[in-house]
Amino acid sequence: MTVINGYKIEPCADLRCANLRGAQLGYTNLRDADLRYTNLRGADLRYTNLRDADLRYTNLKDADLREADLKGANLKGANLRYANLSCADLSCTNLREADLRYANLRYAIGDGTHIRTMQTKRYTVVCTEDTIAIGCQKHSVKEWEEFSDAQIITMDGIDALEWWNKYKDIVITLARDWSGRHRK
Repeated sequence: MTVINGYKIEPCADLRCANLRGAQLGYTNLRDADLRYTNLRGADLRYTNLRDADLRYTNLKDADLREADLKGANLKGANLRYANLSCADLSCTNLREADLRYANLRYAIGDGTHIRTMQTKRYTVVCTEDTIAIGCQKHSVKEWEEFSDAQIITMDGIDALEWWNKYKDIVITLARDWSGRHRK
């Protein structure tokens, strides 16, 4: 067991309203922990087990959640602005009212409602309400629709254009269909 700022860091821990801003919690096990209203701004949570944790209304702005296991976690109303969620598992996660603006979702596994993920042989596609990220390129749905062949080639070469010509309709349809249903 680890103790940070007087708080015991362990599975099922009660850390409600704790101030853990900037805490180094990478590689820890916080499965089923109660982290409601906790300040984890800028915290290092890389590779942390947060499966089934209660993170409602938690401040995770600028937090590093790379490869964190958030499966089944409750992130309702959480501030995830600028958080690094690359390669994080968000499947079965409650992201209702969560602020995901400017979050890095590259290679994240989405929840299927607020974040949709599509795996292809060459690229991982991540869609949110208003953006599509393909590999390291993140743009609005409208921008993706309007990119010329030359612009696609500058992103990742001729192979990117071949991929885009094959998957463009699928990706755009997925994003448009999903965002239309999500807004209702």
